[in-house]
This record gives sequence, structure tokens and C-alpha cells, in this order.
Amino acid sequence: MTSTTKHSDKTRGNIVELKGAIDKTRANSRRVKLLNKLAESLYRSAPEEALSYTTEALQIAIQIKYEQGIGDSSNLIGKIHWNQGNFQKAEDAFMEALAVRERINDTAGIAKSYNALGAIYYAYGVYAKSLDYFIKSLKMCEAGSDKVEIAKCCNNIGLVYEKLGDHEKSLDYHRRSLDIRKETNNKISIAYSYSNTGNIFKIKGDYDTALTYYFKSLKVTQDLYDNYGIAHACSLIGEVYCTLGDNAQALEYLSKAFTIQEKLGDKAGKAISLNRIGEVHTRKGKHEEAIDYYHRSLAITRRMNAHPLLESVYKNLADAYAYTNDYKSAFEYHVLYSEARAALFNEEKTNAVAQVSSQYEYEKKNREIERLNSEQEILREAKDELELFAGKVAHDLKEPLRMMSSFGGLLEEKYYTSMDDVGKEYLSIIKNSSVRMQALLSDLLEFALSGNDTEEGRRTDLNDTLLIVKNNLRLCLKESKAKLIINDLPTINASFSNMVQLFQNLIANAVKFKKQDADPIIEISYVEQNNQHIISIKDNGIGIADKHKEEIFQIFTRLHTRDKYDGTGIGLATCKKIVKNLKGKIWVESEMGKGSTFYIALPM
Repeated sequence: MTSTTKHSDKTRGNIVELKGAIDKTRANSRRVKLLNKLAESLYRSAPEEALSYTTEALQIAIQIKYEQGIGDSSNLIGKIHWNQGNFQKAEDAFMEALAVRERINDTAGIAKSYNALGAIYYAYGVYAKSLDYFIKSLKMCEAGSDKVEIAKCCNNIGLVYEKLGDHEKSLDYHRRSLDIRKETNNKISIAYSYSNTGNIFKIKGDYDTALTYYFKSLKVTQDLYDNYGIAHACSLIGEVYCTLGDNAQALEYLSKAFTIQEKLGDKAGKAISLNRIGEVHTRKGKHEEAIDYYHRSLAITRRMNAHPLLESVYKNLADAYAYTNDYKSAFEYHVLYSEARAALFNEEKTNAVAQVSSQYEYEKKNREIERLNSEQEILREAKDELELFAGKVAHDLKEPLRMMSSFGGLLEEKYYTSMDDVGKEYLSIIKNSSVRMQALLSDLLEFALSGNDTEEGRRTDLNDTLLIVKNNLRLCLKESKAKLIINDLPTINASFSNMVQLFQNLIANAVKFKKQDADPIIEISYVEQNNQHIISIKDNGIGIADKHKEEIFQIFTRLHTRDKYDGTGIGLATCKKIVKNLKGKIWVESEMGKGSTFYIALPM
């Protein structure tokens, strides 16, 4: 009998034993613990079954007011969603667990919640916030001498430093994690440490050493019958073989990984494997097949909001379309790639990363010294960086575009009549793309500066605000034959300029997304509810599908092609930022074909 079979038999025996104990236990705290223990043993191999058990545990814990059980169940629900690539659901569950654990002062649980939230923001590509949570968790675990959690934190911090390009520091943390895991004989974790250590050698170009670590990881996970780990290791091995040009081996291991991930419902894993399989087809010169795999990966990645992978897929699509001479599509995806890369670059290079890291190292040497990073200091430095970024957008980035547009015009003026149809089409693409990029940078600058003018204590009459907005949009409203109905609005604590920007964006959107067979009707109303100002902007436009109601507020999100509706996908993100800075909330309720209503809730 192999070690894999032994482990499998032992696991099945534990599961049967747990189910038997649960059947004999009433709805009390012991049943909650048993249900969660059963879910913990199943969440990798049978995630849906595990989710049903821990959901039952949560319901019982709520009924009997067992707060420890509520926190543990919520955390486990988040863990299951995280493994399946449902990052938003995972984040919500982890936040619920953290709130409960902080309420009951569960120090060990709080540390685990911090670690889990760090993993979420790492998946999003928000590395500063990710590192902040990981280091908070590590400090708490070191104070409590929890070696298992210390190893996990070190591993995760190593992953962040890998993304930030500090490979030596990343390797140090991975080695520290591996040493602790070997000491505690945590075999599943040892396997993941092997994989993460191999990643550093892969980045350095030492592929033989990387493969050695990856195969060690594969061997351990096979022995443990850990399907997630097996798929993860196979995917990494396939990636290295792809880089080395061994396409047959690459496809063999990547296909194994994808098959397992498909069975497990592992969205994140599937997206990564599909992208890597596409890269193999690109290397083989099968660009049409590669494009198909990239688009399948992109569809999953967009739903997960996993920005680091999104950047890779956009770049691969741009390259693949260029190979097929579809330069228009290549250019479109290259722009998306540049935007995604810029977003990640700005996040990972913020001062917060350096501050959090140096803070931990400093406090480790001298615990008596107060924190060097106060909340005020972080905000001030973030503001300085924002102003620098805004200046770059306003000057350095726009200047090359102005030159491109100017010389494009000269090129058209001098040579247009002698160009063939293909040349004229290329020139048109250059000009239109230049105009779109100028608009994108202007909107990006507006987004960066939106909400910064807080004017604390300033009272703004929204009725006066709407008079300015109506005047600014008078031509747009007239051309579209829009009817704007403004009911009596309140006076609130907010910047006048921010409110003009907020309502102008929302009304302009309502006009833009009108139905072809009906003139726009936009009604702005107000009520007081639960000590809040609730303002609604209702239209009779095309409406928004339920699945898009959250993502429309994310920067660069576009639901329609540019040839149908223009725009950069920044307007609603700007609105959200303004409202959030006022400690408010913005959301939409809509029905396709019947219009949308945007709601803004602001504190009184």
C-alpha cells in the first residue's frame, strides 16, 4: 500500500469518525466545533461539502450566541471561498470573523484574520495593505510564540517581497518559514514553502534549482493526497518547462493541473493554468489557440478582480494579436496592459510598503520605541505622493501624447492623399488612440485629485450645486432632449467643487446610457433616513445587469465597447472615491431596459 493510499484511508477514517460524533451531538458549542473540524478536513478535497458543514456551524453558533464559534466559522467560510477564487466573498467572511474576534479579544484568532486578509489583498495586487496585515499578524504571533502561524506569516511576507522585486529578502523569509515548518513537521506547509522557494530561483533564472524545489513540493503533496498542492506544483513545473522550450512536458503538467483545478472549482488556479497553456501555444506558433486560452483566463480573472494576473493576460493577448497581424486588437490590449501595470506599480511603490517593512524591523530591535508611523504621517506622505503623481499625469505623461497627435496631424496633412487604404486606417487608429489616451489621462488626473478638497466644516447647499451642474451640462442636456427634475435637496458638510464633480458625473452618465427610443428623464430626490442624507438619481436608461452592479465603481471598468459608448471607465470610480472620503456610501439599483437609480448615503 502506498503512502498516498495510507493517508487517504486515514483521512476517510477521521471523516467517518467526525460524522458519527456530530450525529450524536445536539446543537451546542461542541457540535459547532465538530462541524468546523469536519469542514477543515474537507475544504481542499470537497469544498462544497465543507462549506455546507461550516455554514451549519455558523448558524448554530449565532443561535446559541457562541461568539468564538461565529468567528471560527466565518473565518473557515472565508478560507473555502479564498481557495475557490471567490475573493470578494472571502474578504467579507474574513472581515466578519475579525470583527467578532476583536470584540471578544481573541488574540490568536485576530492574528489569523490579519493573515487571511493579507492573502486577499495580495491576490488583489494591493501589496502595501497586504504587507501591513501580514506584519501585524507576525508581531502578534511572535508575542504568543505560535510557530505554525509564524511560519505562515513569514511565508506570506516572502511572497510580497517577491512581487516587490526584493528577492533576497523574499528568500530569507521563505527559508525562515521552511525551517519552522520542518521543525513542526507541518508537511503540507513544507510543500508550499518548497514551491515558494523555487519561485525565487525561477525569477533568478536558475531553472534547475527551481525544478528541484517544485518536484519536492509535488512529491510531498502526492504523498499527502493534497489535490490543491498537486495542481499548484504541476502548474509551476509546467511553467518552467514552457520557459525552457519543452512544450510537450509543459502541456503535460499544465493539463494535469487544469484537470484537478476544474474538479475542485479552483477559479484562481484555472485562470493561471489557462494563461500558462496559452503561453505554450504561443511558443509553438499556434496563436489562434493561444488567444482562445487567454480569453478564457481573462473571463475568470476579471470576475475575481485579481490584478496581477490581469496584467499578465493583457500582455499575452497584446503579443498574440500582434503575431496574427491584428494590430488594432494588439494595441487595445497593450493599452489595458499598460493601465493595469501602472495601477500595480503605483500601489506597490507607495511609501506604505517601505514604512510597514521598516516599522517591523525597527520594532523587532527596540520594542520600547513608539511606532514611527502614525496615521497622520501615512496620510501626509500619501498626499505628497498623490500630488507628485498628479503632476506627472498633467505634464510628463501628456507631453508625448501631444507630440504624437501633432505629428499625426502633420503626417495626415502632407501624405494622406498618397496613402493606400491600410495606411489611412493605421493613421486613423493612431489619431483616435491618442485622443482616447489624452482623455484617459485627464480622467485619471481628475480621479487622483477627487475628494482631496475636503474643506472640513464647509456647508454646501446641493440646490446651488445642481444649478452649476445644470449649466455645465446645458449643451449635453439640450442635444439629448433630456428632462432633468430636481427636487428640494439638503445642505450638507462637503466641498462644493467635489459635489459639482459628483453630480455632473452621474447626470452625464444617465444621459450617455439612454435608450435609443426614448428621451432621457432624470430625477434627483432626497430623504432623511437613519440619521443619513439619502440622495437618489433615477433615470430611464438602458439599465445595468445585476452582475455588474459592484464592478462599475472600479477604476477602468467599461461594460460596453468604445464604438458604442465613449469614456474611460473612471467616472463612477471618481464618484465612489468622493463619497467614501465623506464617510458615505454609493450604490445602484437597476433593471435591464428599465433604467437605474444611483443612491448616495451621507452622514448628517
